[in-house]
Amino acid sequence: MHFLMATDVESFSIPLNREDSDVVKQIYEVGLPHLLDLYAKHDIKCTFYFTGTMCELLPDSVGLVKAHGHDIGERLPLINEFAAIIIVVCSMQR
Repeated sequence: MHFLMATDVESFSIPLNREDSDVVKQIYEVGLPHLLDLYAKHDIKCTFYFTGTMCELLPDSVGLVKAHGHDIGERLPLINEFAAIIIVVCSMQR
């Protein structure tokens, strides 16, 4: 069985309902390592979509993900459900 796996990486804090630089540090030091370990444990390759803000505040996060063999993409700030469906369909046709 094959499936597509994607992960959004952004600096937005859901509890605070705003961008937060502390979230960036937590993602890099805690979130990404846990997620990368989980994906490695189950031999999962994923495309990580980073926001521009995340890349600007902590560019090493992109390198960390790339070093684990995952693909990198740009997360558009206003992506909608229709655009997400198009991306998935196009990826499946490759």
